[in-house]
Amino acid sequence: MPNGSIKTDHPWWLGWPFIIALAVTLRGGLFLAGLWRPAEFLAPDSADYLRLAGDLARHGCFGLAQPELFRVPAYPMWLALFSGLGAWAVPVTVAAQLALDVALVWVTARLAGALGESQSGKTEGRKNGRDGAGADRWAALWQAGSVAAAVGAAKLLSDSLFAFGVALLLLALLRVAATPSRRWGVWLVLGAAAGALVLVRVVLLPFLPVMALYVAWRCRSRATAWFLAGALVVLGGWMARNEWRTGYPGISTVSAINLGRYQAAAVNARLNGSAFAGEQGLIDDRLAAEPDQAAQGRLAARLGRQALREHPGLFVRVWVMADLRNLLPATGEALRYLGVPVGGAGTLAAWQSGGWRAALDRYFGGAPWALALALPDTLVVLAKYLAALAGALWLWRRTPQRRPELLLVLALLAWLLLAPGVVAHPRFRVPAEPLLAVLAAWGVMGIGRQQTADWGSAHP
Repeated sequence: MPNGSIKTDHPWWLGWPFIIALAVTLRGGLFLAGLWRPAEFLAPDSADYLRLAGDLARHGCFGLAQPELFRVPAYPMWLALFSGLGAWAVPVTVAAQLALDVALVWVTARLAGALGESQSGKTEGRKNGRDGAGADRWAALWQAGSVAAAVGAAKLLSDSLFAFGVALLLLALLRVAATPSRRWGVWLVLGAAAGALVLVRVVLLPFLPVMALYVAWRCRSRATAWFLAGALVVLGGWMARNEWRTGYPGISTVSAINLGRYQAAAVNARLNGSAFAGEQGLIDDRLAAEPDQAAQGRLAARLGRQALREHPGLFVRVWVMADLRNLLPATGEALRYLGVPVGGAGTLAAWQSGGWRAALDRYFGGAPWALALALPDTLVVLAKYLAALAGALWLWRRTPQRRPELLLVLALLAWLLLAPGVVAHPRFRVPAEPLLAVLAAWGVMGIGRQQTADWGSAHP
């Protein structure tokens, strides 16, 4: 701009009508395609969720044959709300998840604005105020166009519900911490909400101390105590149920099973030069011989710890390399709704045995031409990653008063992307998508500000 000023209006593609239309069109298109091919609404894990939801709705218990320890109860409880709809239960549930995913676009925009605020909850000056207004729209645009988020919401899986809850909790934490409340009930409710999200996806459990550390950093120790007490009330009740019914002193066996059935199997496959599926089958046979889920969890945990203790370097290398799958585009999953024969069983085994080239051949083997259809979204995803990196660096330099908030966001993003390990899949990036969108939005704003400054320097 000749005078170095900043426009306060926005191009049409950053207007809320276009952003909402994009979000609704992408998600509505998947929903309509799913009505034509209803099997696409389901994933391998969906059968377990539906079974548990039926047990809750009809018998009021979580696990009819034996107490369930692998799954946590919150998502089956969500499904149980729709179980009385008969044949329409699945499409109505998916429609509700897609509606929440559209609402998540707004939450993501608010979260982007919150990162640009001062500790008093107000924007720092006129420039930051305009930046915040632009960043929220960019964040909303990134999230609205996220194929991974849309596909996650269009599956009968907990990913989108968890993503909405995590983003909303993070926004609430930033807002409340910016204007510290003396009311203990606020922190108790936030802690209980965090505990409830653990019962949607256990992956959040190890991150609760980090959230508590942030609360202690920004607020008084009393607020931290109330936050932890709220989480403990929710989680303690579920842990007591598990101990009483099964003798298992934990929230879920899912982490233990993943360590033993996936991580240890992958390490053994590397050591023995064998197929991942074969090593996993051997472990499955050992697990099947155990009398119940509690015993299976203990055995799987021992196998995982043994692999880590005996081969720590290989264990970490296999874990981190597998996490790269979390970053892959989800375009193939969307194409399956349209009847394009890509993906399917065997891709993970191909990755484990032959690397990314073998996985790519397996994934697109049914329709190699579909790789061209996946290219545009691949470029968008890559641009988002680069913009997110730029946004993290720009926020660190330009908003030192918000570094605790930025560290919280970066730590949560890193944990969500690193935690899956060998079970990594683009679906596990769904809860991280709003965080990536927020950072990418600030990256775009930072690049734009730098270009404006460079133009002003060249044309004084």
